[in-house]
Amino acid sequence: MISRKQKTPKNIQERRLIQLICIMIPFSAMNIMMFNVALSDISEELNVSLSSTSWIVTIFGIVYAIGALVYGKLADLFGIRTLALFGVIIFSIGSVIGLVSQDFYVLIISRMLQGIGASSIPTLSMLIPVRFVQKERRGRALGIVASTLAFSSAVGPIIGGFIVGIGHWKALFLFSLAIVVTLPFGYKWLPKENLRKAEQFNYTGVVLLTITIVSFMLSITLLNLLLLLTSIVTLLVFIIQQNKSLIPLIPLTLFRNRDYRRGLIMGGINAAVNFGVLLITPLLFSQAYHLNETWVGLLLFPGAISAAFLGYIGGKLIDYKGNRFVMSFAISLISVGLLLYLLFLDIQL
Repeated sequence: MISRKQKTPKNIQERRLIQLICIMIPFSAMNIMMFNVALSDISEELNVSLSSTSWIVTIFGIVYAIGALVYGKLADLFGIRTLALFGVIIFSIGSVIGLVSQDFYVLIISRMLQGIGASSIPTLSMLIPVRFVQKERRGRALGIVASTLAFSSAVGPIIGGFIVGIGHWKALFLFSLAIVVTLPFGYKWLPKENLRKAEQFNYTGVVLLTITIVSFMLSITLLNLLLLLTSIVTLLVFIIQQNKSLIPLIPLTLFRNRDYRRGLIMGGINAAVNFGVLLITPLLFSQAYHLNETWVGLLLFPGAISAAFLGYIGGKLIDYKGNRFVMSFAISLISVGLLLYLLFLDIQL
């Protein structure tokens, strides 16, 4: 606890910054899963197949992942304050477009814009304590940010289900638009930085990587060979460009490390399984069991909150038991959960 004597202007500024980012984080983190519970309704209303409707979640996730990679590098060039305000503005514009959209493709564009804006928030939220919080209070600040991220992801399904259950799926965009209230506080409280001398940034790499991922995902969804070839070609060009670049977006030398390759493969499989389950489960509850969105959100909530809690516990276990034990234990839990999932399903086809 900070005494009255310790409440210096510096401490007050740090507290305001942490409060600000803890308010901004939920709008970003909850959008990852909030729309899962609404996919069935969107598919029916816009007369689009469920496989195509899943792009509302997928495109956000793709842009979110690429943005998280890019914003960290851009922070040195443009400053955290500028990028944070830019992210909130773009996220808000995407929310407005989604709110008024009447067409599926316009909806996809709105989700892309939301992803561009939302991806700035978690990345910059981790940088803010590092740059603007004193070392002796930095660990606590990072812990608060990480807990807020985990909790926001956990409550995303239940908030989304509640909103859609009592209203319309477009109300999710209205909820997201509430982030604009943070703009004046961000403008006032986020410090201006003395930026480094302008450096080059590998924009070409970002474009090539984005085309590669989106083309590959679309080729699977549409079963389109041309898009698959496009993805392969742009991937090869990306690899060549990264090898020649003095400032690669992704240093390809990392892939020469065997442990890194193994970790990447395991992480990719884990992410694919979890994302697939989180995408399909709401559709299962709504299509097979005819549950409304509120119940879908409630049923997803225990899994999300336990994942957030076990993630915190897992970090501590690594210090005592090591990475291999924790990874083996986690894989075992996932396997048992999926088997129970399969055994207890009762679907009348």
